[in-house]
Amino acid sequence: MMSEDRGGSVAGKCIPLRPDGKELCSKELYRYLFRQNQIFDLFFFGLDMATSIDKQRLVAAKALAKFGSEEDRLRLEELNDSPQQMFDKLTTFSNLQSENLCIRSIDNFTSYLSEIVQRVMKKRPEILKSSESILLEDVLEFKNYRDLIEFISNRKINELSYKKLSEFEKFLKDRTGLFFTDIKKDRSTLMLGIEARNIYTHNRGVVNEVTLRKLSEMNIDHDLKHGERYHMGFDELTQLQNASMRIARNIDSRFAEKFRIQRKKFSTFADNSAK
Repeated sequence: MMSEDRGGSVAGKCIPLRPDGKELCSKELYRYLFRQNQIFDLFFFGLDMATSIDKQRLVAAKALAKFGSEEDRLRLEELNDSPQQMFDKLTTFSNLQSENLCIRSIDNFTSYLSEIVQRVMKKRPEILKSSESILLEDVLEFKNYRDLIEFISNRKINELSYKKLSEFEKFLKDRTGLFFTDIKKDRSTLMLGIEARNIYTHNRGVVNEVTLRKLSEMNIDHDLKHGERYHMGFDELTQLQNASMRIARNIDSRFAEKFRIQRKKFSTFADNSAK
């Protein structure tokens, strides 16, 4: 794994942020960071595999052509003309790879958000106070107060998960006084990523009027065009990952301080904590 670069760029190019083994994080943040690394590591593994196969095929072709048949020499000429056949084949799936990276990254972030907020709710149940009602038959199913709180917090998280992230953010600000980030660009990048995830999931990546209206309402700059398939390049995907990770770290730090959530060094978590 690459060591973390807090700036997220090298020689003008974006690189994915990586966790520092010494950084403090809750178990929820650890699971998020661990999973995020896996998402991008799988992508890089595919690139390395394709590149390695191309190199091995060329080396083998050269060895065979030296003392081999005419067929072996023709195969070497073919590989010399197109030495990156496996890599070129992999790039034909670039749209699908882009979609997978975006979807998995956003889903991972929203899972972290739900987990850390639910932990806060269980720790400070008063956050759940509202005029909403709960059926008596539901209440009577629970033997103790803790189980009831878990039920209510689960219900609230499920409800919020179907709302826009801005509404989730408003709920947190109203109930806890905390917000996602004060970095406007990071917030815009995350919101754009969420809308991209939505059209990848529900419309095969084709931009529709609903997406454009949402982005316009949020005053988010973009290059999406109605009726066209949206493709997130690697730099955009990296910016999305880095913005999401900075926001998650900010949330984790503020929540931990305000609600006394235990955190420890990233390197001290066992890998099974990420399951």
